[in-house]
Amino acid sequence: MTNSIGFIGVGNMGGAMVRRLLGKGYEVLAYDVDPAACERVRAAGARIAASPREVADEMEIVFACLPSAAISDAVAFGADGVSGGKAVKIYVETSTIGRAAMAAIAGKLAASGIALVDAPISGAVSGAEAGTLVSILSGDQAATARVEPIISAYTAKRLLAGPEAGISQVYKLVNQGMIFSTVVVTVEAVAAG
Repeated sequence: MTNSIGFIGVGNMGGAMVRRLLGKGYEVLAYDVDPAACERVRAAGARIAASPREVADEMEIVFACLPSAAISDAVAFGADGVSGGKAVKIYVETSTIGRAAMAAIAGKLAASGIALVDAPISGAVSGAEAGTLVSILSGDQAATARVEPIISAYTAKRLLAGPEAGISQVYKLVNQGMIFSTVVVTVEAVAAG
């Protein structure tokens, strides 16, 4: 198991995840479009890259925590994207971007010889800071097995959803739907009471 990983997207959630990884002894090469976010993880011990491609040129395992499907696609396949990296073999996408988007990214990465692990997270920034997030894993099974020990640095629970990238997105959305439905019912019950 490698002790050095890349991490793209180090805002509130990603930054907290990186700090957990650093605290567990991992060396992290990070990138974010926000210089302030980069500076926060640099202060915690991460090195900073100039682009997603630079991360993927150096690291065999690259994580991403990004806010939208469009940004995830650009980070993976843009001019300075991960897919052109010389070293990357496994791409762990922790974003919640939907099944179709994740499956499309997985297929395009596979054409470049890169295995994708679909690994959305649940538990808020406080959970990332405490290492109590839940991660739902699907995609390439050998890659999933390889990165699960790394993911354990910021999670308390990992659920294996199967070999199809994108299915973890479905699990996450169903879970979120149940949580929000419970909140609505609880609020209505309190109001009625």
